[in-house]
Amino acid sequence: MKIFQTFFVIILCMLVTSCIWGSSDASDQSSSSWSTEKKAWLTAHTGIGFWMYIPASWDILDSSSEALPRPKKWKIELAVTSTDKISNFTNTLIVLSDNLNANTSSLDYSIANNVGSRNDYHNYTKLEWSEFNFADWEESMLYVFEAQYTQKTPTLKFIQTAYVCNNTQAYFITLALPTSIRSLSKYKKMISSFTCQ
Repeated sequence: MKIFQTFFVIILCMLVTSCIWGSSDASDQSSSSWSTEKKAWLTAHTGIGFWMYIPASWDILDSSSEALPRPKKWKIELAVTSTDKISNFTNTLIVLSDNLNANTSSLDYSIANNVGSRNDYHNYTKLEWSEFNFADWEESMLYVFEAQYTQKTPTLKFIQTAYVCNNTQAYFITLALPTSIRSLSKYKKMISSFTCQ
């Protein structure tokens, strides 16, 4: 099942990175841990059961779009893509959800979903992995790696983590970027804004 989940996330990222669809505005909310300067490039997004900052200039894709694959287990909660192409690639943020059968922490869920990643990708290169705190102090793991979906697809840089709400509602967060992007701090900060509602 882990191979299918990883396979789905990669397919989803590959599909939406080559497309630019309609946009949707999310109302801005304030957060005491974010200064105005740090969130100037961001806008608030409220999803079903979660809230996070997303880039204001990126487009939100309709999860019912035929361009997106239909996962068997996962539900697409959010698919966002940049409007600018870099080397024929658009940055993509995907949030998937899963109802868990057992109580699980964000840390454990993130670790479990990263197991086997080296075998699920081509030319997988781990760049970093570390404990990660969301802005509300929820603990998880953050993985950064470069990989290809197939030998014919470009090498991408992935940032992945997970957040589990109420120990039973999991959110798997993946950001795909071109490898030319070196500084990841603003993307990590954006991901850290994710919280349960």
